[in-house]
Amino acid sequence: MERKTMKAKSKSELAMAAGVSLGTLAKWMKPYRQELEALGLRPGMRVLPPDGTLRPKVP
Repeated sequence: MERKTMKAKSKSELAMAAGVSLGTLAKWMKPYRQELEALGLRPGMRVLPPDGTLRPKVP
């Protein structure tokens, strides 16, 4: 299987790729807020790192 390189995407790029507005993307992400924050994503972040670069915070 060929390995694909992923790049960071802004929330607007991610919303556009999903075919939804930024508001809808935010609503979709809201139920997962605690899990996303545990991975290092803060609500105000504009750029989301590529898959695999976030690691859960160790207490």
